[in-house]
Amino acid sequence: MKPWQEAKKWQLENSELDFEELLGASLNGGFVWSSDSEFALFTKVRVEQGELVEGEPNAWYVQLAAGKKPFKRLMEVAPGPMDFVCYRRGKTRLHIWPWEIFKRKVK
Repeated sequence: MKPWQEAKKWQLENSELDFEELLGASLNGGFVWSSDSEFALFTKVRVEQGELVEGEPNAWYVQLAAGKKPFKRLMEVAPGPMDFVCYRRGKTRLHIWPWEIFKRKVK
């Protein structure tokens, strides 16, 4: 199974959001990485006090990631660093990492 197929399967099993709509939104206002080894959808957001809020973006929000090392690839293909990288695992709390710490952890 290719990484994008793994991501789609996970999305269908764990979210009410449609994979194709999420992909389309990422193509229009975010970033998409898809290869034979990784898949990632990410967008710029604003994080304050552990929550996503409206305002000038200061973080990369990873909406979906699958494959061998998708977070490492994100660090390589993102247009530039932000203050933070954040993501959720299913319906859990928002995980927020300062860019430099996240960068060290994924290497």
